Amino acid sequence: MQKDQKTRHRLEGEIPSHYWSSANKEKKPCNLIYALHKSGTGENEFGVLPGDAYEKKSYKMPEIGKEHHDGLQRVGIDLQKDAERNEIMPEVLESIKRQVSHEHQENLAKDLSRDDVYRALRLSKNHTAPGLDGITYEMWKAINWQHEDDQKAGRDSFNIIGMLKEMFNDISAHGIDVSTGFSDG
Repeated sequence: MQKDQKTRHRLEGEIPSHYWSSANKEKKPCNLIYALHKSGTGENEFGVLPGDAYEKKSYKMPEIGKEHHDGLQRVGIDLQKDAERNEIMPEVLESIKRQVSHEHQENLAKDLSRDDVYRALRLSKNHTAPGLDGITYEMWKAINWQHEDDQKAGRDSFNIIGMLKEMFNDISAHGIDVSTGFSDG
């Protein structure tokens, strides 16, 4: 382990990179969260939260965190304004005078290939915040790397690039099912 760190420092220690910028930062200890307040529980008549108002089981805490995060994502969304925006959108789009060339229209009409999806994933930026689904680009890339390793070893595996290609082409052909929440955020 120490040998790996020395090797990495030797290779990347003087090159401006994520490793280089974080190498000399102070390492702060993690703050442990022992319990989370359950939503829907309130104070009793004495202004005290009952003992069962907190979740202490770590396997249940991620769901509480997810609900809280999802709620924060929706703060300030005014459905009235959203409906108004959708009503005005066609008029705004009609006012755009620029047209897509015939050649670009043909390219946009083509189904995505496996190489298109692979290239997009490979070029996606690491160390960015995940979307509403909580999945980072690094996770998608790791799933693909595992698939490539399994394929080389002759083992069955999940082909994430193939699945994404099929999904994007299906959306292109049929649109997004609004009940899935796929295009949220």
